[in-house]
Amino acid sequence: MELKLKSISRAGVAEAISKAELYRNLNEPGEAESICRDILAVEPDHRLASRLLALAITDQFTGEAGDRYTEAESIFQSLKDPYERLCRRRTQRFQRRIASSLPAGRILSACSKQLIASSKSTTRV
Repeated sequence: MELKLKSISRAGVAEAISKAELYRNLNEPGEAESICRDILAVEPDHRLASRLLALAITDQFTGEAGDRYTEAESIFQSLKDPYERLCRRRTQRFQRRIASSLPAGRILSACSKQLIASSKSTTRV
């Protein structure tokens, strides 16, 4: 899937974040990734967009060699809060382990969303 950056204004960032979250919930991580990249083009240090981008990338893991593990890990490492980095990296490892055991990787997104939802109460926003 080729991602084309769309120009958004700073005023449209909050709405774009909502759309990225919606697309992740709809199991459309490629769309969520594209929106996050659009946001980061306007606000490179946007913490939530960075976090959602990394999660959208991990949602696409299938256990194949083409998984962008290094890219996702780099984004997680760029998060400022050490606790958030640790939680997200653990989530990423869990997703990768599940993906490697699945034939098609379709259940991956549902599992990761359940794990993330259960960890939201302990993760600072």
